[in-house]
Amino acid sequence: MVMDCVFKHHVYLCVVSTAMLAGLSLITSHTKAYAQQNCPMVDNSRGDVVDEPIVCDGRSGGKGMLNTSRGGSGNEIKMEIKMDMHPSAEAAVTVTGSGTNIIATKKLMVTVTKWSGKNLPVIKVDKGGKLILDGGVEVDVTGAGVTGMKKVIEVNGGETLMLMGESKITIKGDGSGGNGKVVGVQMGSMEKLVMMRNVTFEGVTEGININGSKEGVMVMGLGMGLEKTTMTVKNSGSVGIKVEDTGTIDATVMRLKIVGSGTGSGSKGVEFKGTGKGGRWC
Repeated sequence: MVMDCVFKHHVYLCVVSTAMLAGLSLITSHTKAYAQQNCPMVDNSRGDVVDEPIVCDGRSGGKGMLNTSRGGSGNEIKMEIKMDMHPSAEAAVTVTGSGTNIIATKKLMVTVTKWSGKNLPVIKVDKGGKLILDGGVEVDVTGAGVTGMKKVIEVNGGETLMLMGESKITIKGDGSGGNGKVVGVQMGSMEKLVMMRNVTFEGVTEGININGSKEGVMVMGLGMGLEKTTMTVKNSGSVGIKVEDTGTIDATVMRLKIVGSGTGSGSKGVEFKGTGKGGRWC
């Protein structure tokens, strides 16, 4: 069964579900400031650029504000990672563990190269972790050696990712996922993705992919005032949100406008494949 909306028109989504109520408490909690940091102070002493992966695992209390040793320039944390130099890394930024709650008040700017043959994300939030990007995020996967990437951001295992600032995910060069598929944000069954300001995906085949077998996944656009959050996907033949289930998945998508940009046929706003509840689009 396939339910889809073409990009010829803007698509407004609202799925009614009781799962929405469980996630509303997250909206007001993102402004809290935590004095204790559970990530080590990130070293950017070499030219204000972080050149090693960041791992936040909650071992020092689980709540903290991501910052850099030199403060950096302006309101940005810049990362330039050559992943072939870090073969054991699971991602450029990892937030993991129940109770791990990380806030980045500055915009996180991540440039990744040399990811050849790795089916790993750039940003990974798993095992109950929470990542709040108050300043938004820009991820740029570029240059030779990124073939094999299938997902840029992964949120899995009941976690929460909140993009509170303008955000952009860009795939350049040969970062085509090897088989032609690369996802902006990969989600499972029980995760929450909250977007306050507009988000742009460029060079991906799917903006958001939801793949699971349980109920509770939620994608929420908060917007400003009465305006919905706009999610733009810039690529020919791409899908804004794809839901693929293996059981009784019940996806909630609300206050989100999907806009497609690109030429060619096959572009879709929403695509649902599977036998689960899916959702009621309105």
